[in-house]
Formats: sequence, structure tokens, C-alpha cells
Amino acid sequence: MSEIKLFDEINDVNKILNEIDSDRILVVLDSNINSLYLDLIDVREGIEIYIAPAGEDCKNVSEVERACEFFIEKGVHRGAHLVAIGGGACSDFAGLVASLLLRGIKWSVIPTTLLSMIDASIGGKVAVNSKYGKNLIGAFHLPEKVYICAKFLETLAEDDFISGLGELAKYYFLDEQVFNLINNEASFDEITLRCAKYKQEIVEQDFKEGGIRKVLNLGHTLGHAIEKVYELPHGVAVYWGLKLIFNIFHRDEESQFLNQFSSIFGLDALMCPWEDSLPVDEMMEFIAKDKKIISRNTIEVILPNGIGSPSIQTVSLDDIRQHLLAYANGAGSSKSYIKKIKVPSSKSFANRALVLAAIYPQDIQLINMPESTDVVNMLSCLESIGLTIEKAEDGIIIRGSFPECEIETEDVVELYSGDGGTTNRFIIPLLALGKNKYSLIPSEKMFERPMDELVSVLDDLDAVVTRDEKTWFQIQGPISISRGVYEVDCSRSTQFATGLAMALSPRDIDVEPVNLTTSRPYWDMTLNLIERFKNGEQVFEVPVDFSSLGYPLAYGCLTGPVLVENCKGIDRFQADSKFIGLLEELGGQFDFTSNGLLFNGMDNLNGFEIDCRDCPDLIPTLCFLASYANGATIIRSVEVLIHKESDRLSAVMDLMELYDIEHHYNEAEDFLEIIGTKPDGRIVDIVPPRDHRMVMVSYLYQLVNGGGNLENKDCVEKSFPDFFEVIA
Repeated sequence: MSEIKLFDEINDVNKILNEIDSDRILVVLDSNINSLYLDLIDVREGIEIYIAPAGEDCKNVSEVERACEFFIEKGVHRGAHLVAIGGGACSDFAGLVASLLLRGIKWSVIPTTLLSMIDASIGGKVAVNSKYGKNLIGAFHLPEKVYICAKFLETLAEDDFISGLGELAKYYFLDEQVFNLINNEASFDEITLRCAKYKQEIVEQDFKEGGIRKVLNLGHTLGHAIEKVYELPHGVAVYWGLKLIFNIFHRDEESQFLNQFSSIFGLDALMCPWEDSLPVDEMMEFIAKDKKIISRNTIEVILPNGIGSPSIQTVSLDDIRQHLLAYANGAGSSKSYIKKIKVPSSKSFANRALVLAAIYPQDIQLINMPESTDVVNMLSCLESIGLTIEKAEDGIIIRGSFPECEIETEDVVELYSGDGGTTNRFIIPLLALGKNKYSLIPSEKMFERPMDELVSVLDDLDAVVTRDEKTWFQIQGPISISRGVYEVDCSRSTQFATGLAMALSPRDIDVEPVNLTTSRPYWDMTLNLIERFKNGEQVFEVPVDFSSLGYPLAYGCLTGPVLVENCKGIDRFQADSKFIGLLEELGGQFDFTSNGLLFNGMDNLNGFEIDCRDCPDLIPTLCFLASYANGATIIRSVEVLIHKESDRLSAVMDLMELYDIEHHYNEAEDFLEIIGTKPDGRIVDIVPPRDHRMVMVSYLYQLVNGGGNLENKDCVEKSFPDFFEVIA
């Protein structure tokens, strides 16, 4: 390891040079130091001096080449010793030159700036910059000795001193001794020496930066990007990197300590470089090329867990970008900003309208169709059974009527139906009107979802249903109607009754839902659409999906106003529109404007009580909201979640467990109690079930905390393809 030595007077530099055991001393002298101290070095035989450009101007490959050629021309041998005299950039540059000459010669450093005394000269990391980022061309080459003289700071330019304070700020969080020295107004000699020794202790444990040494990069992940974008001094950029990373990862206590540090040293007068806006895309270009990248889409970020307890976290670049976008859009900042979004239109409405359009003879135009996989799969199935689908302005036109459009065949017609409950449960009764054998090929998830209630009624209608290990669901009609009313058990889903009611609606057969304890509004939506089709309507505009709208509104409760540009009104047939009423009761304000639905956010979010028998899809979102509300929340009628695309009840409780959210499930009385807390900035990797709703709510938890890797992101294609772009 390097030996750290203190000396009292600047004039002692010549004494230091004379003590070096070499007949060939190669000095790299910062041009600023050369100007300030004209007689600093006594020129004598055996000493060669290269004047390096001041600051970052020396940190490029061309300057390295010039310095190497200069010393080679003057004469260099393996016993030569290089001495760097200057700031952090000078030692970075000179150390790299020393590492390259004859494949490495000894070197020492006399740091002349605060930044170099406490950081850059310690540890043997030497490098120059690339046009793509900071310190990307370099090596590890330890100096033999580091000579520190605090007298150099007396002539240090104010900007350079402030830059050093920015680097000092990271030690304020990394080392409890530095934290206490600064708070107790210790001398700069004491503070400087402790910082140097702390870094030396870390380097001794991990010279090549394979583990613990990475904590010295605190503030640098964003700091380097800020430095490149705004052309700031390195230490100042690190200071703003600390400010920004504490903000986007919700490290409130650390932000307060940084404000305390700023007050002590007068840094609170610094102007924020992104006063107008944060250039996220430009910053991400540099972050993506940072040396802390460990894979194509992941980077190591250093976050403190209290003073003196840094941690190394692996975060995806996507998460960094989303956090920065959220900050730029006003989340976690003092700016008044309205986030403008568009959410998908309702797949519940769209799939009902598609099935009815396939049955009724009139041409049907559907406007504002969602692009979710459930709807795409339904359209594919309808085309496969003979319907004509044409693209039209703002939507589609459906021509034809089933079963009249059916092309009879003795072959089994295979339909790829995906994992959507509405797609599969709605189209099966429709297929029972035809004569062909139809075999549905869904995703594996549908094999786990209940279908017995539908099969029972289809048996009564004399449809031939085949279900075995090889065939998930094969059906052949035509059905035979023997009575005017058919009862369907809806205790687990109204979709069974909905599919049958739509298929039988032209024949004036009543489908009576039994045990309709959940999702009543969706049944009302079905009856309303049937009536509209019977009345000959031909143009239908699909409303926004209030299930999807819940995610950005819940996020907005914690981060600020949201304008939903494509929401024109409340659809009372969508049970999840109940969320808006709940937020209004809790103090949220909604206004329908000419630009869309404006939600003004929440000043104070308190716990609540709600019965979700009609809106089970909303429960995971409500659990997220309750996790960060003040006090206790009671969510009733949650048992139905077990029968969704995954066991969402277990999944959402597992999710709360990851974030230490106190919760209790009362199985006997069917309610979930959640005790709210504050986001703590933790980084959590989550592997949710392959269930679009659980993936989306998992991301909300990550977004308001510290991020983390998230698996199964592709599942959002089912209902909200643009979720990750919209929510950020």
C-alpha cells in the first residue's frame, strides 16, 4: 500500500525529491502549480519536468502519448521514479503515464487540491477520459508515497476548493469518524488525514475494486453523467450526484444530512445545474457507458444505509431511467408539474363488444380499441371462424355474423386463445352456436383456472365438450335449447354467465347469474351492451380501462398531479371506477377538463376501509396504496383473488413481506388489514407470478422505493402494453 506522509511547508517539495532513491526523477507538474510556485522545483541533473495542462484538459489519450514520448526522449529506465504534483486530474493522468512507461515504473504524488488530498491521489486508480465517459481508459498503479501539505489549500481557487468539498461530502456518509469530525468543527488537517486513511483502509481490503472498494463510488454513478452533461468540476458533479441519488431513491434522512453538510460549508448557495429540466436521455447515454456497468442492462449503485454503512446495489438501467423521469416529472421535487398520460381502453368492454359484433348481423365499428393481448387474441379467433375484420379510422369494422359466416369442415379448427379469462370464457359459448369442432389452445395458466360452471351449462345445452390431458377445451355445437332460463353459478366469476348471455341474446333466452356476490357492475355492463346491440347500434367507442387507470392514480397519490388525456368520463359499468370515488373521499380532487381527467394528487393520504366484492382487480393496487397511507386500512372481500390468473392474495402478501409492510389476513371474515409506513428506499429484486396485475403493482412498490430487478415484465402486454413508459 502507499505510505501517506504529511509535510509542513510547500518549500519542502525539493527535500522530498532529493530523498527519492533514483537518479532519474520524472516530474509531471500541473500548469496551475507551475504558475503559482515558479521556483517550486530546483532544476538539476536527473530531473525532467513535464508541464501538464491544468484540470481535466490533461485527461485524454493524446496528452498521455505526448508525456510518454517526452520522457522517453529525455531518457527513462526501470529505476526511474515519476512524481505527480497537482490536483486530482494531474495524479490520474501522471499515474497512468507511470503505469505505461516501460510497462510500469515507480511513482509518488504530491496532491495540491482538497479533492486530490482526500481522494484522487489515494488508491492507485489512474485513468483518463473517453468521449463516452469519465475514466474509461486506465489501470491500477499504486503510488509508492503520498505527501500531503495542507498549505497548498491556502492558494487554491475557490471553485477548486468547492469541488473538493463535493468529494468530501461522500466521506461524510461513508465514514462515521469523518461525519463526527466535520460536525464537531475539527481542523482541515484532521479531516483531510482521516479521509485519506479511510480510503487507504478500504484499498487495503480491495485493491482491484472487486468488492468493498466500490463504496468509494458513492455519488459517482449520476455524478459522472452530470459532470459530462453540464461540464462541471468533478467534485461539484459528485455533490449533485449525491443530491439526486438520495432524492430518486427516497433517502430522506441522507438528504437531510447532506443539507446539514451543505450548511456547514456554504454549499447551499450552489445553483442547481438542472434548474429548468433534467436531461434524462442525455444523462442515460453516459450512465450506460459508466465503468460500474456489470451487464448490458444493470449497473452497481452505492447507497448508504445510515452513516458509515454503505451498500452496493445492483439496479437495472431501466429503473435508473424511470426514477430520473419520475424526478424530472416532479416526483420528489418541489416543482409544480402535472404528469400527462394516456391509459389503455377497456378490454372488458372491447371483448364483450367483439363477441356481440360477431353474433349480430349489422356491421359494427369499434373506436379506440385497446392493443392488449387479450383483445388481439380475440380478434384472431374471430377471423379464424369466418368474421371479417377491417381497419378503420380510430378503430376497426367487423363484418359478418356467426354462425352464418362459418365455413364447415370435418377438421378440428384450432384457435390460439391466450391466457385471458374474457377471451376464453366469452368465445366458447359463441363457438357452441356453430357446427364445427373447435379446439382452444390457451396459455398454461388457463389450465389452472376454473371452467366447470361453464361446462355444466353447455352440457345442458347439448354441446359436445371434450376436456382431457391433451385437449384443454374442445367444443362442438350446435346447441339445443330446451327451456327459457338457464342458471349459471357466478360465485367464482361472472364471465361464465356473460359469455352465455351474449351467445344466447338473439334468441331471447334468459341467463340467470346465481351467487352473484362479486363483480356485479360487469354483469350490468353485459346487459347494457346486449340491449344496445339489440337496438341496432353500429358505432361503439371503447372507454378507458379503469383497472389500468388505477396504477398511475395510485402512484400520483404519492408523487403529484396526473392528467389522463383520454379519459372523458366515469364508466359506471366498470367496477374499478370505484377507485376514483375512494380517492375523493380521502381528499383527492378530480376535475374533468377539456384536456381530460385531472387528478390533483393527495396532500395527506390516510388509511381507509373498502369492500372490493365488485372490484377484485383493484385489490393489489389498493394494497400498494394502503402500504404508504397513514394508519390502518381494511380491504374486504379479498378471498376471490385466489382464483385469478395467479393466487393474487398470496402474491400481494408476499410483496408486502418484501417491503416489511405490516399486514394481517383474516380468513374467517375475509378481510386484509394493512398498516401503512413510509417508503424506505430499499432496493428489492422481485419475481412476481406471470400475472400482469401483479407485475404492475410490483413495479409501483419498486418505483417509490429504491428500484430493483423485476422479472416477467412482458406480462403487461396482456392489458397495459405501454405501462412502463406511462407510469414513469
